[in-house]
Amino acid sequence: VIVFTDGRHNTGQDPLSAARLLGSARVPVFPVLLGSERRPRDLSIGDLDYPPTVFKDDHPLLKVTVNTSGFEDQPIEIVLEKEGDDSARQTREIIANGQPMTIEFELNAAEVGRHQYTVRTDVQPDETRDDNNEKSFAMSVVDDTAHVLLLEGEPRWEFRFINNALKRDERVDVRCVLFDQPFIGLLPNPFFPQRLRLPVDADAMDESPFADMDLVIVGDVSPRQMDRRAWQLLEKFVAEGGGTLVLVAGKYSFPRRYRWEVVERLLPLTGWRPVSVQNASARTPPAVRGFRLKLTPEGEREVFLQFSALEEENRTIWANLPGHTWGLLGQAKPSATVLAYAERPQAAADPLGDDNGEQWDSLQQERQNAVIVHQHYGFGQVVWIGIDSTWRWRYRVGDKYHHRFWGQLARWAAETKAAAGNAFVKFGPVRSDVAVDEAITIRARWAQQFLRRNPDLKARAEIFREKPEGGKQRVAVLELKPHETQPLVYEGRLRSLPAGAYEVQLVVDDAKVGAEPIVAPLYVHERLTPELTDVSCNRPLLAQIADLTGGRLILPDQVHQIPKLLRPDVGPEVLHPEIPVWDHWALLLVFFTLLTAEWIVRKLNGLP
Repeated sequence: VIVFTDGRHNTGQDPLSAARLLGSARVPVFPVLLGSERRPRDLSIGDLDYPPTVFKDDHPLLKVTVNTSGFEDQPIEIVLEKEGDDSARQTREIIANGQPMTIEFELNAAEVGRHQYTVRTDVQPDETRDDNNEKSFAMSVVDDTAHVLLLEGEPRWEFRFINNALKRDERVDVRCVLFDQPFIGLLPNPFFPQRLRLPVDADAMDESPFADMDLVIVGDVSPRQMDRRAWQLLEKFVAEGGGTLVLVAGKYSFPRRYRWEVVERLLPLTGWRPVSVQNASARTPPAVRGFRLKLTPEGEREVFLQFSALEEENRTIWANLPGHTWGLLGQAKPSATVLAYAERPQAAADPLGDDNGEQWDSLQQERQNAVIVHQHYGFGQVVWIGIDSTWRWRYRVGDKYHHRFWGQLARWAAETKAAAGNAFVKFGPVRSDVAVDEAITIRARWAQQFLRRNPDLKARAEIFREKPEGGKQRVAVLELKPHETQPLVYEGRLRSLPAGAYEVQLVVDDAKVGAEPIVAPLYVHERLTPELTDVSCNRPLLAQIADLTGGRLILPDQVHQIPKLLRPDVGPEVLHPEIPVWDHWALLLVFFTLLTAEWIVRKLNGLP
């Protein structure tokens, strides 16, 4: 394999892993180095780290990586501008050190809506490039507070850290019920409520403790603590109220002690099995202990699983998160989507299965070792988390990823419950903010009674964009078809749209879905890429690839040597030719010779 490259890897899988596979197959790689190792004199805006959706009056931070190669000890001004609002302009001045530098801006979240920003630096004299000095991004501000109810059997570590993370979030209103907690009587009441106040009638959703919630998190609770009526109310909260239910696996009670159909319906997986790492991997440092989680392509697209706006950086963060020593894995239901699954540990003894060399990155293995699973359920959704140790993600980074995960999950749940729709349908794009080259999925989830009344329902999504001179222009019409595995869901997919703001309207033929039109927003942004962040070549990486594959690093003035290096590997070869005897002419000659001799002998002896 001959590769002409600068060696700057910024997307996709780890090139060294691919190089090891090629090396094991005895396929040499000959990288031809392009570019200079000397970093050119160039200012560039690199990574942007920001929350795509925040609540009103939040204090979101934008972290900007600025590459300052060639501008050592020079003052550089970084400017943040908001489209249509000159008063929101912010500047930061740094003294460049020739290395990537991180600058923070606090974004204004006082006004509800979609806000477009641009980060830039002025083009300096003698810069190598002038097309990488600015980047744009968008942030949505919603006027809401996420209402969360946390239910737990005992005060285990996971409960304490989740409760702490959500209580420290100003835009999350969290309430807790801890059924079994230490109480020595010094205070008149326990610190947390110890029971759910349930209505007598399981159909009285208005009196349910879940009615006003956006998100309900159920931990390791037993059937004694949450009876069948509580689970029936939870099912109505999800299916009819459009709420989000998060089920966190427990070592003692949930879900293994439940045998109720309502719980089995809500669980997005079956055949769960406990996994405990008790071999050499359990005694390694926390950074490499246990099994890790790997996001599926669907998981990488979910907002609450994104720790970085850049896909490759997000993969790297997840790959480096501390592992887990216990989990409850299972087989995802056909209607469920696996967002993350357990990767095989590095230790020799494998708690996830037999060490038989199976391909663990296959779709089958993803679904058999599912850890984070999502399932639409009526108007709402259920998320299964098969570990009780997300608190391990705090190792050496504090609240950075643990708080972000649970905060994003709460906001995601609140946003989903407030999706466009009415009593008949919930409608909108699966992701309201996508890149220009990303497929757009539009989904409608119908009420079961509505579909029964309209079995031959035909629906479509019409996409509009505002004209510069005013008014709206229809740019696309997308037919919505029944989903293969989710009978209440109609879905359609559009390849891509140009950057801009759009409205998606639901249109139904021969059926009424309410007096008001059902419209959902859609935003398409330019894809952020680090391609122009560093334009120097990465010689050490290419040398590693060549060494791992048995190839050689080729410099530009050595290209003429490539034909000599590509000569086939000639060695001694032992051939064992096989000559078929049954149809050979010599065998035929011998046969007729013997036959003739026998005839002559018989005649000489007077025999017939």
